[in-house]
Amino acid sequence: LSTLLGSDPEGADEGEAFSSNSDLGKTSESLANLLQPELKKGSATLKQRGNKLTLALATSELFSTGDATVTLGGTSLLERIGVVLHGFRYQSIEVAGHTDNMPLRTDPRKGFRDHLELSRTRAEHASQVLISGGLEADRVKAAGYADSKPIATNETDKGRSKNRRMEIVMTQGSESNPNSGDVKPQAGKKPQDSPPKR
Repeated sequence: LSTLLGSDPEGADEGEAFSSNSDLGKTSESLANLLQPELKKGSATLKQRGNKLTLALATSELFSTGDATVTLGGTSLLERIGVVLHGFRYQSIEVAGHTDNMPLRTDPRKGFRDHLELSRTRAEHASQVLISGGLEADRVKAAGYADSKPIATNETDKGRSKNRRMEIVMTQGSESNPNSGDVKPQAGKKPQDSPPKR
């Protein structure tokens, strides 16, 4: 699975870029107001860089350990986030699943062979909740990265906890990614588990 690149296009109109960043700033402010409890306890973070706004949520806010089914609390949280995002313009949204590097603890009946498959399936399920809440399916991409993009050390419990996250990356402005291998969830369809790409 490939990731979306976050650079502004060459020769982009300055006025358009300003408008884009201003709109992202408003989105960030609205999300910060919505997620005050999660931000305060450290289970959510918001970061804006250029034409990208990244919301990172601890997977414990959305899933049970080793499971890809969104919990009731996680569904409620994603639905509220979706309401905020629906009110703002965006070029694309990537929902990206990330894990730590510890051995996978999951029910064998779930069929997750590795972290890549688990992270991707979680991203698909989280995407479906957002799409069901009104986001445009053709602009929402789901991707699983397993432990390939850590933001902290995997040598400590605290670091591993930070790495176990679901990121919602909102992008504004023109962008092309013709070689993307991201999964595009379809509205009204339940994501199906699929073997990881090799």
